[in-house]
Amino acid sequence: ASGGPLNLMAGLEPDPASYKYQGRWEWIDQILCYTPTAEILSTLRGSVFTAPWLLAVDERYMGLKPLRTYRAMVYLGGVSDHLPVYVDLP
Repeated sequence: ASGGPLNLMAGLEPDPASYKYQGRWEWIDQILCYTPTAEILSTLRGSVFTAPWLLAVDERYMGLKPLRTYRAMVYLGGVSDHLPVYVDLP
């Protein structure tokens, strides 16, 4: 059987996701794979890495948000405005 694209992020809850825009978590970062053994990988799901050092308090929209490296020209000390996504392989 030929494998088509398999999105390992499909169906995950949006809170938290990989990116927060105007108070709403979104999955704009994906893990896609192409494989002839998609039935094996279909049991796997992607995840978002939410270590405390990657997050900051979201004072405007409440809750947490990714701790960015910069906001305009101000250095905030974070890693990225996206949280990392990953999948655990057996």
